[in-house]
Amino acid sequence: MAAFSRVHEPNPNTCRDAHSRAAHPPSEICGVNGNAGNSSCESWRPAGRATTLCGLMTRVHWLIGSALALLTPLACTSEGGGSGGAGGGTGDQCLNLPTCLQQCMCQGLSIDVCSAACSGNMGGTAGSPTGGFGGTGPTGGTGPTGGTGPTGGTGPTGGTGPTGGTGPTGGTGPTGGTGGMTGGTGGTTGGTGGTATGGTGGTAGTGGMPFPPGNVTWIDWTTQQSRSGATWGTALTDIANHLPSQYGTTYDDPDLVTFGHETSHGIHAHLRNYENNTGSRANAFYVLHDKAALVIEPNIRKSDAAPYVPASLQEFRYGTYVTGAQSWDDTPLYIWDEWNAYVNGTEVGLNRVNEGLWTEGWRDQGGTIEFVVYAVAVAMAVRDKDSAYWNSNTQFREFLKWNTERSMDLHKKTMGLTEFQSATVDAYYEKIKTSPDAAEWRQFLVDTYGQQWTMDTIGF
Repeated sequence: MAAFSRVHEPNPNTCRDAHSRAAHPPSEICGVNGNAGNSSCESWRPAGRATTLCGLMTRVHWLIGSALALLTPLACTSEGGGSGGAGGGTGDQCLNLPTCLQQCMCQGLSIDVCSAACSGNMGGTAGSPTGGFGGTGPTGGTGPTGGTGPTGGTGPTGGTGPTGGTGPTGGTGPTGGTGGMTGGTGGTTGGTGGTATGGTGGTAGTGGMPFPPGNVTWIDWTTQQSRSGATWGTALTDIANHLPSQYGTTYDDPDLVTFGHETSHGIHAHLRNYENNTGSRANAFYVLHDKAALVIEPNIRKSDAAPYVPASLQEFRYGTYVTGAQSWDDTPLYIWDEWNAYVNGTEVGLNRVNEGLWTEGWRDQGGTIEFVVYAVAVAMAVRDKDSAYWNSNTQFREFLKWNTERSMDLHKKTMGLTEFQSATVDAYYEKIKTSPDAAEWRQFLVDTYGQQWTMDTIGF
């Protein structure tokens, strides 16, 4: 077969589908299939001979094509041409006879050959050199069906996310324990017999006791002189005679309650200055009956106690002794000194009433219960600002406990006496037990000495 070269037609025709061109070099250079006039088509033809044959086809096309068309309306079947040798295979479309002849002659074959090829079985004789025209050649037929692509399948199920589960139960907070130093059973570090913090009930749980019951370490302070007064009563006589004689009448006062109060200050001063055997700076408190207690000063300021006094419990003595008396600010137990002096004064007044010596009419005895509040505030400040002292100084804690018991006992006794009854003092006592802003103050005592103690001693 003649070699093919690529030329550009003066009047280019549209090429057929790529499938036909791929099967055999394109021959659609003569305007086949209505493609004439498409300038985008570049075509293929046999070099040298194609122009002559195509011209001839143009002249005789209507004569031969028409005659053959009458004889054979359709020269191919849907299979296009059978097996047909080299050119066989299934054509890609059916051709009518004129079109078949046109394409055959444009291949450079004679009209006789083309007539024979296009008539009868267009597939040609099996094994013939030309193999018949075979439609459009081996590119015919339907390509293998691609089939259905593999089904993607169902993506993996995400599954159910892990269940968060139930959060840890907070559990029951530490029970205060029974009577332990810090909540354990009799211990101070928890457990049985511990010594510091922890314990079965943690730090002072409700009803627990962070410190074991103890006792004040007393010093004996016997009578220093012999004085008396017709209307003094037993309590004032005790106080007056425990002041060393060298102080004379420095602390005497016509008001016998004040006499007892001020003389107590004199005894305290003497004991802390001359009888202090603690090896540290300490204060002293005489409580009658030949007994006194020495308590080492904690490492805080007196003014540190002020924030711990609930506003509802700040009576007129608060400004005088707690926030006032600033020259004593380096001596926090100055507040306890005043507290014990007030308690001793109440002892004098109550004793004189009980002994029938009272002639002064009504008198306020509210200082005793008021100073319980201030004395506890000092302890709260010590707990927060000098914890080592608070945890280790049993004497401090025990004297606070003992003198609170004494103060509340005197208060309860004076409440029933017309000489000392006071609606103001009664109301103050109720505020101690119930005032919302005193809740922390009350809890401190519960934590320190236990719920039973606070109920028995103060009433909450």
